[in-house]
Amino acid sequence: MLFYGVILHYLVRVLRSYMSKKGVADRRSSQYSGHMWSPTGIGVGPHAVDRYLRQSTRATGSRGGQISGICGRRRNRCRRSQRGANRATGQSHISTIVDRMSGNGLSLAPKKSECVVLTKKRVFRDPELIIQGCLVPVKRSVRYQGVHLDTRLSFGQYVTTVAGAARKAASALGRLMPNVGGPKQCKRRLLMSVVSSRLLYGAQVWADSLKHVQRYKHLMLQAQRCAALRVVRCYWTVSDMAALVLARIPPAFLEAAGRKRITDARKVGLECSRFQVTKEMVGRLQELWDSTSTKAAWTKRLIPNLTRWWTYGPRDISFHMAQVLSGQGCF
Repeated sequence: MLFYGVILHYLVRVLRSYMSKKGVADRRSSQYSGHMWSPTGIGVGPHAVDRYLRQSTRATGSRGGQISGICGRRRNRCRRSQRGANRATGQSHISTIVDRMSGNGLSLAPKKSECVVLTKKRVFRDPELIIQGCLVPVKRSVRYQGVHLDTRLSFGQYVTTVAGAARKAASALGRLMPNVGGPKQCKRRLLMSVVSSRLLYGAQVWADSLKHVQRYKHLMLQAQRCAALRVVRCYWTVSDMAALVLARIPPAFLEAAGRKRITDARKVGLECSRFQVTKEMVGRLQELWDSTSTKAAWTKRLIPNLTRWWTYGPRDISFHMAQVLSGQGCF
């Protein structure tokens, strides 16, 4: 089915025509059409079920709220102006969803359901939501699409959880990379890319929330420091900024801001190359590097210009060269 590494165009047209005119019909003779694409290629797919539930509950939804979500994970959003009716509105939306799903042969697990209140108020009453006779517990954070959503959407618990998991992964992978000998730096960077992938999952969502919170930045820097020390064969006494600069690993919060900028540019149809984003990210790192006065003084004296280091610096740093550049070793 492949022709010189490219899928034949007529196969693409066949698949597109097969998925273009599909619909979902319920037991009430109501049909909802659209592009029904399934990632596995079998059945209608979760996006089709979400489209059906969203359209079917739009007509019967109560005023003052909105129902949204993907497949089984539904979200109920109520307006702030109707504070007194939020409880009744939420319960009405949930009852509508349960009735629609039950009427079409779909089941819901009430014991696995969770609820979180998204608000900026310091004091608020937890709503009492009941699904099929079971009281839904109200938590301060829930996991939605792999990201922990807390009450204030600060992503604090998510950063804490992800940073701890990334640090454990870096410690486990570090056992494969001794300072003396072991794999080269390119292979070390490849192995430690697991840490960056864990830290930057969903970066477009939480990038803006971490701009002004120093505590969350510090947690992510500590996880990256654990990985960068093994990449450049440094001692454990080397600071986080020195290790990241020597390993050419940008801080996670700068990388997240760059990814969000690329995503926002694509939404409005603008061109934003990866090279341009990397150049601006190195410029912001240079400002952070110049403002650092309490650590990495020796490394900053040897590497004052990060743009030249990022472009023309050595690609493989040996164990002894790392001691010279960091200023800490067996002297």
